[in-house]
Amino acid sequence: MTVFRLTCLLALIVCAENSFGAPSLEDYGKLPQVSQMVVSPNGERIAYRNTESDDKDFIVVYSLKDKEYVNLFRVDQIDPRYMEFAGNDHLLLVVTRHVDSRRYVRSFDAGTAYAYDIEKNKVSPLVKLGESLSRGRVIYPGQSIGNIIGTSEDGREVYIGAYVGDSDQDMSPRYSMLRVKVDGKGAPKIAIIGNNAVTNYFLDADNEPLVRTERNQRTNTHTVRVADGQAWNKIYEYESEIATHSFLGLTGDYESLVFLRSDEDQLLYYTLSLASGDVGVLEGQGVEDSIARMLYDERQIVIGVQYAGVSPTYRMFDPELDQRVQDLVAVFEGHAVYLTSWSPDFEHILVRVEGPQFAGDYILASKGQNPAWLAAMRPGISSEDFNPQAVVDITASDGLVMPTILTLPSTRTDSLENLPTVIMPHGGPAAQDTLGFDFMAQALASNGYLVVQPQFRGSSGFGKGHLTAGYGEWGRKMQQDLTDSVNYLVEQGVSDSERVCIVGASYGGYAALAGAAFTPDLYKCALSIAGISHLPELLKEDKTRYGKDHELLRYLERSILDGEFDSDALEKISPYFAADQVKIPVLLMHGEDDTIVDFDQSKMMHRALEKAGKDVELIELNNEDHYLREGSTRLQALQEMLAFVDKHIGDK
Repeated sequence: MTVFRLTCLLALIVCAENSFGAPSLEDYGKLPQVSQMVVSPNGERIAYRNTESDDKDFIVVYSLKDKEYVNLFRVDQIDPRYMEFAGNDHLLLVVTRHVDSRRYVRSFDAGTAYAYDIEKNKVSPLVKLGESLSRGRVIYPGQSIGNIIGTSEDGREVYIGAYVGDSDQDMSPRYSMLRVKVDGKGAPKIAIIGNNAVTNYFLDADNEPLVRTERNQRTNTHTVRVADGQAWNKIYEYESEIATHSFLGLTGDYESLVFLRSDEDQLLYYTLSLASGDVGVLEGQGVEDSIARMLYDERQIVIGVQYAGVSPTYRMFDPELDQRVQDLVAVFEGHAVYLTSWSPDFEHILVRVEGPQFAGDYILASKGQNPAWLAAMRPGISSEDFNPQAVVDITASDGLVMPTILTLPSTRTDSLENLPTVIMPHGGPAAQDTLGFDFMAQALASNGYLVVQPQFRGSSGFGKGHLTAGYGEWGRKMQQDLTDSVNYLVEQGVSDSERVCIVGASYGGYAALAGAAFTPDLYKCALSIAGISHLPELLKEDKTRYGKDHELLRYLERSILDGEFDSDALEKISPYFAADQVKIPVLLMHGEDDTIVDFDQSKMMHRALEKAGKDVELIELNNEDHYLREGSTRLQALQEMLAFVDKHIGDK
């Protein structure tokens, strides 16, 4: 198969071929110009987000059939995180906004959903936090809504999960299901009233309730119930402080619920018979131990599995569809191919491709046709501007093998010796890096730095053993993995031992601070973005916000200490308490609206380092959350990072 490059879809999009000159720092740092692309059920339309700047942000609908605009509307005020088609004439958008409210203990990101009528060019909220329903009930204001459970066959109604209270003062709302018209006419209807233990619903072929899942926080019991008239019969239950079963979708015959178990030696998908409660292994999933996600259609029917690793692979349960997907991935050998959207009949499959030839491009594969290029996410970055990547296996000091992504400065590929190096641990820590466009790594490499992304123990995507090897190893073996990566590259003559800096965000920010505090002679500088510095305070905040019995607390116990919290043990691995050991310059950056890692974590570290007489600077990112979603602050962070790294390990 060959890939045909089409003309630019819109005047707002600049084709990659029209980029002139070397990319600027702004090109690397700006938000993707094209993102969130989806294809309509009939394959005749696509919709996507087009972002030129923070105040020039649109959702665009384009007709592939007529090769023309259909409509567009501004979204800079609602900032959608996700969208999908409901029928061919409506779009569903899930959005979030930052909320500061003493009523709900602390600030949080509130999510809700909108519908866009393409023909009328009209946007309407599907649900409103605090909205009144029948019988005096109210949609609970202190929640994030975004779980679209199902869509009617004609696309005119959607089913949304939401907490519903008996009044606007009810602080014990019940997780229920609402039926909402996408044209915005009329208030949402309550389809199911649940209870505060319900976590999700699954519907049958007629959009009637079929299954619900529950979790009792007090008893740590997890239950699956099947609808039987007005009753909900229990068919399965287990006890665990942390959920070990992720219930994801239904088999095509609606006879079984599919779930992922994390308490077995190998991560596998299982089926739960809705008739008998019997459990079996899902057929056709293969034996790969690097599951990333389940793929399912708009009816929550499972259709395949995406496996992880440094680039995704797939196994679809329908043999013909599986062959199509394998052939499509093979066209882009050496690239990461992500299935992003498809029509219900799979006649049209939309993919995002990242790698040496594509800095994030959307390509449509329609059955019986060659894949067609649609748009570049980053038109300012051409294939010539993409710094090459390589994957090496680095063996840790205790024998654990770490896949490690190297982003090589294209100006130095002829002589990979004594390079200034940036170690960039990912967040999570139960997450992973993949091959493809990483704006920080590419910007650093374009300025002459080797960027190293070790998939240290505790990373997901490389088997359960690799993941669980990180339990209880914050600041210890997980940190040693980063040290071993530096030592290996120095021993190979690739990295200059006198010019190594560590940069990270979220958990990676913690690792950067831990590197400065616990291995003070290894790095020449450390940059933490939204990093954790004071673990006892982090746990205190989360207990206040979620309650001491919340599952998140159990997860953190396992991840950080692999057991119950101990204040002394937490202090020993908290960079805040080791500020006096730091010898290198430290730069802290943090979004003021961060609801994942509170801004106080960076403020506390800043005070501790200043008190200890260390070289430290704190930059507050205004109107920014945990994820650098604002174009202006994302560019600011990139500029500050490069200035900091250049100052301490750059060419003199």
